[in-house]
Amino acid sequence: DSHQSEIPEITFTGKKAVNENSGVNFQIVVNGNAKVCSISLEAMQDEFGLRDPNTLLSTFEANEYSIHQIAKKKVITNPTQEKIYITTSDFIS
Repeated sequence: DSHQSEIPEITFTGKKAVNENSGVNFQIVVNGNAKVCSISLEAMQDEFGLRDPNTLLSTFEANEYSIHQIAKKKVITNPTQEKIYITTSDFIS
């Protein structure tokens, strides 16, 4: 069946905010449904060399493409998941 391997339609709205755990939440739309993605502070430090919490959003923006690629991979693996969490281990593949 062609339905099994259908790639969901994924778009990023550009909405983002620092979350309560000092990571970044950002919005993703999967087949028309808005969901929240979250990248941990630890992943930002380990992967992108974040040292100063004041540069969290600018570091996120500088690495947005890479972060979005990981988010897409996670959504394709589990399209019905309501919230997508990205941690350091997601970059080790």
